[in-house]
Amino acid sequence: MEENPQSTSTLVASENEVSQTTVLRILRKENYHPYKFQLVQELNEDDPDRRLQFCETMMNLCQTNPNLYKQILFSDEATFCLNGQVNRQNCRFWSRTNPHWIIEAHTQHPQKLNVWAGIVVNRIIGPFFFEETLTGERYLEFL
Repeated sequence: MEENPQSTSTLVASENEVSQTTVLRILRKENYHPYKFQLVQELNEDDPDRRLQFCETMMNLCQTNPNLYKQILFSDEATFCLNGQVNRQNCRFWSRTNPHWIIEAHTQHPQKLNVWAGIVVNRIIGPFFFEETLTGERYLEFL
């Protein structure tokens, strides 16, 4: 693992003709731990204040209108890259100490697919697929 911290326990087991359980036991014995990438988003100085203000506003609105949640569309979107980028959820780095590594993506215009879905009360809306970048104008047109 020192030579290649990105190697998987399955691959190491296969290369050394031992079971994955044996590899994991040795890693634990040698104080190796699996670390995941952590993606972070920069927060601006006034973000905590704006978040608190939003929460207070929503609490006041809910007190005056107990059925407010029935009038809110909760939505989310995800972008899936089609250029072979792997799901970081399954990426681990084995090390005795947390390396705090960062991965930078250098692809200028990767092929991607955007997926959007929403929930209103107990009804799921979508999913809807967008091959092009989902700009504010396209989003308004979609809605």
